[in-house]
Amino acid sequence: MNLVVMAAGMGSRFGGLKQLTPVGPNGELIIDYSIYDAKKAGINKVIFVIKEEMRSQFEETIGKRINKIIPVAYVYQKLSATPIPVEIKRTRPWGTGQALLSSEPEVEENFMVINADDFYGRDAFLKLGDFLKKNNKDQYAMVGYLLKNTLSDNGTVSRGIVELNKDNTLKKITEYTKIKRVGDQIIDQETNQELGQEKIVSLNLFGFSKEIFSFATTYFKTFLETEKNLEEKEFYLPSIVDNLIEKEKKQVSVLFTTATFHGMTYQMDLQELKEYIRKQIDLGIYPNHLWEEQNEQQK
Repeated sequence: MNLVVMAAGMGSRFGGLKQLTPVGPNGELIIDYSIYDAKKAGINKVIFVIKEEMRSQFEETIGKRINKIIPVAYVYQKLSATPIPVEIKRTRPWGTGQALLSSEPEVEENFMVINADDFYGRDAFLKLGDFLKKNNKDQYAMVGYLLKNTLSDNGTVSRGIVELNKDNTLKKITEYTKIKRVGDQIIDQETNQELGQEKIVSLNLFGFSKEIFSFATTYFKTFLETEKNLEEKEFYLPSIVDNLIEKEKKQVSVLFTTATFHGMTYQMDLQELKEYIRKQIDLGIYPNHLWEEQNEQQK
């Protein structure tokens, strides 16, 4: 299995390049913990999707370290990389759907996709790894979290609320962009809709076979041909999954985890994540020096 890490975003609400912000006691990044957990789930290669100008910074801060443990490849998410020519005034790449497509040249087998700046928890990787080991072509999955385990105490968050079929396959993902805990309720402040504590959400932790790339290319082409506001609109990974279900009649298995998800949407989230990781280290889930044991095994 491969692991695709989407790391081209800039983290505007966080106030910096949060992918490269230390969260562990010895300078470890969120990406370190994700790769550590994914390796335990069986991955054998990491593909970083980054902006080309970030290459040297990524290599210095994490790439050279990870490459001692597991093969690493870099691919660039470029505004110009589109399946048909597009002439518009746009300053940033096309979103997570294009990030997925950018990884195609380096993906060799079934693979996981994650955000670089999210802490998913080991249980999520283990469950997705088990699924991908057992399946080959035409098999898709996403990990579903309980909404109550994915919120920030420091502001609103965006989450994709999942609708399920009776067989626990994915029916639909609906994006809500201003979710916040208010007292004992969870409210989407944009629609003033109350969302249940036990709602299942998608956090861009997916498992795919390589077949996904041909479908995604077709959907991206349609997006570019039909979208009215190409200067601002983004081509999202969940929209690819929705199209798989609606147009191709594919099944996407939903794998449930009770893991607590941690993002870094806001600066205050950073301290809370550091405290959570320290507790995990105290419980023996992670070693204090994350890669020390792995490095010794490589010698």
